Amino acid sequence: MMMQEITGLRPAHLPTQGVHLSATHLLGIEIELEGVQNLASAMRHMTLWHSTDDGSLRDNGREFILAAPLSGRELETAIDQFYHAAGFDSSSTWTASHRCGIHVHSDVRDLTTTQYGVLLALSVLIDKHFFLHYDSAWREGLNFCRPVYSDNRTIMLAKRLITDDHFSEVAIGAAEYCKYMSLNMCRVNDLGSLEYRHFCSSLSKEQLINLCLDIQHLKEFACLPTPADALAAFRNRWPDIKLKPYQLKLLGVV
Repeated sequence: MMMQEITGLRPAHLPTQGVHLSATHLLGIEIELEGVQNLASAMRHMTLWHSTDDGSLRDNGREFILAAPLSGRELETAIDQFYHAAGFDSSSTWTASHRCGIHVHSDVRDLTTTQYGVLLALSVLIDKHFFLHYDSAWREGLNFCRPVYSDNRTIMLAKRLITDDHFSEVAIGAAEYCKYMSLNMCRVNDLGSLEYRHFCSSLSKEQLINLCLDIQHLKEFACLPTPADALAAFRNRWPDIKLKPYQLKLLGVV
């Protein structure tokens, strides 16, 4: 069963290959910042973004959202636009408090439910690495970004999706518990995306590109013929991540 059959959302047209980022796997990005001045001037340069008020932010806080899911060259252009407009230097007023974050959405509309389960499993396996590698002090201990790597509900959901191609409980709200976790499945129904949540809003451009590339690789590996193939590709890409026996069992490898 395809995820687009469950969600009713159809995959979008794919753009062209980028220098760093694949054209195959679409991503959405949300970036929250405070102290935003000269918004109108900035938005003239951010043609691939729109901006909205966010009630959880202070001091002219704004959320910048990609106007549509992008990948490849178009996504790299959008990221360039954002960092050019934000101007993170000594004169910029745009700041990131603990209330701010970067959220990256991975399009899952073109996956089967089994592939989606593999993607969930791989995302659980890499979650601790994401905490350690992308500003660990920023995310650790936040009540609205609880780690998914030790959450048994997500692990069991991934396992069920991998073993039962007709299991679609994820489409009827079974994952509501994860809204404030590091991996949010709640947006599958309305956006058709898996959300990787609350990375530091002051990541450098290079860090954000690397994060997007990591997330694209997770989906690429989830599309391989078997869960064992996905795990082998994962271990080749991130050889320093030590996996425990129960994690290997999650993907059918013992």
